Amino acid sequence: MSGLILVLNSGSSSLKFSVVDHSADRAVFEGLAEQLGGEAAKITFKTATGQREPQTMPGIDHHQALAAVFDK
Repeated sequence: MSGLILVLNSGSSSLKFSVVDHSADRAVFEGLAEQLGGEAAKITFKTATGQREPQTMPGIDHHQALAAVFDK
């Protein structure tokens, strides 16, 4: 059984996400998609080491942002 938990917090134009390793009690992956639905939409992934990977994704919505999280 996997010890990973997906945590989501969705707002009107944002989506915060985190994948937590329950057995180690730490986030292994997290990020923020913001300005969803607009031309300035972007998503930033943050690894367990703290490395940030920002991506501009003009026009994406919540559904597309969540798909990008699962693709990562």
